Amino acid sequence: MQSNWEKSLDFILEQEGEYTNDPRDPGGETKWGICKKSYPNLDIKNLTKDQAKEIYKKNYWDAVKGDELPDGLDLAMVDMAVNQGVGTAIKLLQKHVGTTEDGILGPMTLAKAKALSPRQILVFLARRIEAYMNLMNKNTKLMCYAINWFFRVVALARRI
Repeated sequence: MQSNWEKSLDFILEQEGEYTNDPRDPGGETKWGICKKSYPNLDIKNLTKDQAKEIYKKNYWDAVKGDELPDGLDLAMVDMAVNQGVGTAIKLLQKHVGTTEDGILGPMTLAKAKALSPRQILVFLARRIEAYMNLMNKNTKLMCYAINWFFRVVALARRI
């Protein structure tokens, strides 16, 4: 049986795909969802799936305390961390549960996150769509990603 970490990783790798170098992407060169902007010293083009998995575990899953989050929210948080940044994901969760939006996933936020119902986790996903809308309002060049981002959230909702 797969752990939640493995299921989450499968989802992320499925969503992110292999190598791209889209000039519209602010992250630049990207492979398996790992971008040059975030990892300037990595050879992105030759990044292996195993290297990507290590990065995801340490810098995303562990950073959002995936092992401590309830089913569904763990996937939603790590996916948002990958796609929009760890700090952004944590701040959105803090806003959602009503704790201080400082980007630090502390005991109070974790306790409130653990109490979320499946319905409340779906509302969190709706807030993620709102975050995408705000991002696109600030940078209209990102509108080209809107459909993919929205379908990504729908795919998440189906797994929760």
